[in-house]
Amino acid sequence: ARTQGAVPAGRVGVFPRTRSPPLAPFAALCGRLLSGIADGGHDGAGAGGVKKSGMVDVQGGKVEDENRVEGHLVWAERAKNIVTAHRRFQLTTYNRLPDDNKDQESIHTDTTKNPVTGYLHKEKNTLAILLRNDLPSHQQHKDNVSRMATSSVAIGHLDPVQLVPVFTRVGLRPPVVRMIGDLVPIEPRYEDELRAALAVGPEDGSLYWLEPGGIFFEDMFSERTQVSVRDFRSAFTDPLAYQQFKAIHTANTEFFDYLPKFCRDFLGVPVEEAFLFSVDRAGFSLFALRDGTDDKWREYRFPFQAEVRKYEGFVQILTAMKGEVHAAEEKIAIESNPKKAHKSKQS
Repeated sequence: ARTQGAVPAGRVGVFPRTRSPPLAPFAALCGRLLSGIADGGHDGAGAGGVKKSGMVDVQGGKVEDENRVEGHLVWAERAKNIVTAHRRFQLTTYNRLPDDNKDQESIHTDTTKNPVTGYLHKEKNTLAILLRNDLPSHQQHKDNVSRMATSSVAIGHLDPVQLVPVFTRVGLRPPVVRMIGDLVPIEPRYEDELRAALAVGPEDGSLYWLEPGGIFFEDMFSERTQVSVRDFRSAFTDPLAYQQFKAIHTANTEFFDYLPKFCRDFLGVPVEEAFLFSVDRAGFSLFALRDGTDDKWREYRFPFQAEVRKYEGFVQILTAMKGEVHAAEEKIAIESNPKKAHKSKQS
C-alpha cells in the first residue's frame, strides 16, 4: 500500500497529435473565467489550493512521467470527501475471529440490495450507522456486534447508482474508502440529533458509531493507500462533497456529449467514451476509453487554477469549456472550407 502523500501525475503538458488541435491550456481557461466572476462560487487559490495546474493522465496510479503536478487533494481529504458524500455503505461484521480468509461462516456482509445507512457526524468526525429492525441482514449484524465489535465498512461503490453499471461494464470500480474499527452504541446525548438527521424513530432501528482503527483509500484500479485516523479526522471537508452527486449527474447528462471533446481539445487525448466520476474544489476527474483501443480506460484529471467551492461555479467551468469547444470547432470548419466562410461573410 502507498503511504499518504501527493498523488502521482503524469504526462503534464503533453499534447499528442489528434484530429483537432488542443485548445488553450485548461489553466488559462479557468483563469479567464475566474477573473470575470465577482461571486460565482469561486475562491482564489491559497493554502491547500492548487498552485500549479496541468493535465493529469493516470493509469492504475502508476506514474507515466516523472513530472509532478498538484492536481489532486491530499489522500485524507479525498477519503473524507467520499465518506461525507455518501449515505449508503456496505457493512461487514463477525461472529468470531475468522480462521483464515476463506472462513466465510464467521463473516456477515450486506448485499448491495440491503446496505446500511448513516452519515459522517461533523462534530465527532465519526461515522454514524443505522441498523434497522425490519431487515434480517441488519439483525445479524446486531447479533454479531453483541459478540464482537470489530467491523468494517466499504464506502463509495454503491452511489451514484447511474455510474455503477458503467463501472461494472468496463471492469473498474469507483474509488472506495474502507474503514475498519469497532461498532459501538451511540451515547444517549446524540440520539435525537442522529435520528432527526436520518429521519428515523426508536422503533426503526439502533444507532452505532464506527470508531475507526484503520482507514484505506482504494482508487478505481484497486491501488490502496493507508490514511491515518488522525489525518482523516483533521482533514478539511470539501464544500463540493455535499453536492457531489448533483454535480456528477449534471456533468454526465447535460454535458455528456462534451466530455470526450474535453479530453480531445484540452488534453489532446482522443477518447471514445468518457464519464465524470469525481469533483472537488481542486478539479474534476473523468475516466475514459482511449480512441482505437478495446480496454484502455484511464483517469484524466482536470485541475482548477483556483478553488471552486460551489456547484454553480463548477457548472460555469463546464459551460465555459463547452463554449471553447464550440469556438474551436467553428474555427476549424472555417479553415477547412475558406470559400464557404467567405460567402457567409459577404451575405
